[in-house]
Amino acid sequence: MLRSGVAVILGYAIMALGVIGLFAIWFQEPNTLPSRGFMLFSLVYGGIMAVMGGYVTAAIANQAELKHALALAAVVGIMALVSMAAAQGQEPLWHQLANLLIAIPAVILGGFLKGWRKEKKGKTLDGK
Repeated sequence: MLRSGVAVILGYAIMALGVIGLFAIWFQEPNTLPSRGFMLFSLVYGGIMAVMGGYVTAAIANQAELKHALALAAVVGIMALVSMAAAQGQEPLWHQLANLLIAIPAVILGGFLKGWRKEKKGKTLDGK
């Protein structure tokens, strides 16, 4: 149980730190509004970080990989909704919704990839 909680927390931390790092590097002035190009780039980058977060969560859990990725996806969904409410009017709604619609499946994909890799590796080691 503890390992599962740590897995989800660290998966979320990977995602959050990656995105925070991007914004810290890109925006030196806090009141600068991002361009549409940057927002599109951040969606792709955030999706990649979400896949990594799901993968890391599944790797740390080392069992029921997809279930752990689903737990992280639920946390990501809740946090995205909280963020949307807190940042209402500060960024375009389309960007907030796109973040939500990209991050959740990307987290699940990361967990699926780790489970698939583990399964494939297990079959190779068994000679099947």
